[in-house]
Amino acid sequence: MTAMPGFRPQSVRWVRAIIGANVAVALFSLLCFTFGWRDVLREWMPLNWGGLARGWWWEVFTYMWIHAQFEGMGILHIVCNMMTLSPFGRTVEATLGSRAFLGIYLAGGLGGACGYMIELAVRHGIGVPEGYSDPGMVGASAAVLGVVAAFCVLQPEARLSILFLPFRIRAGRFMVGFGVVSLVMMFIPSLRFIAHSAHIGGMLGGWLWLRWVVGNRRTGNDFERREVPPVDGLPALFTEVESLTLEALRVETKEVLDKASRVGVEQLNDRDRMILARAERQFGS
Repeated sequence: MTAMPGFRPQSVRWVRAIIGANVAVALFSLLCFTFGWRDVLREWMPLNWGGLARGWWWEVFTYMWIHAQFEGMGILHIVCNMMTLSPFGRTVEATLGSRAFLGIYLAGGLGGACGYMIELAVRHGIGVPEGYSDPGMVGASAAVLGVVAAFCVLQPEARLSILFLPFRIRAGRFMVGFGVVSLVMMFIPSLRFIAHSAHIGGMLGGWLWLRWVVGNRRTGNDFERREVPPVDGLPALFTEVESLTLEALRVETKEVLDKASRVGVEQLNDRDRMILARAERQFGS
């Protein structure tokens, strides 16, 4: 997926910033590993049971910005996460705006932390068992999956190409299927080196933020309502934009690009952003 010619939307600045931050932390850790320096980031950023027991609650936020060390196949950890974030994140941010996207991303990360802590509490109880050693959880997977979940809600009929699968799968089915597979894998001891509970928590966090906060903001509902309303206002606009013919889409895309060049990208409304998002998917290569 590529940006449309001549259009570099500021509306996807958080995707670029997040990728840049993750790469910067990874490069710092690589330098420490290469030259034998003390990696202070790897000491206090991962999320682990011992750190939480010592009161290091910042770990529920910092763990999502650091990945496995580059040695061996560790480089795949950050590469896969950032390659997933880029296309899904750009579409979600361009559609909903930067504020909503950032909320979804962080909600996914915090949801992943909650899922991981719940799993540890179930396995070990509250507190740190004597002799327990936990290297900690790292990685942006939960936050990225929160964004993927939001994409799947917004575009449930989109066809996704999944690595190693010889067919495409609808986004809505993928979200459900991934959650079920992750739940099953939680109970396979040989696969516990992957934090499947965090993946589930991340998807739930992104989904809830989209439906509760973003949905309420778009419909004007009170943020303090406890029930989870449908994302009214988003599907109506989204359905309208998705129903445009290709010729109408081309005309409206040109109008939106002209508007962006006149008044600036920050002045584009929700419909304008959805037009550009669909045009990027439809005409991008």
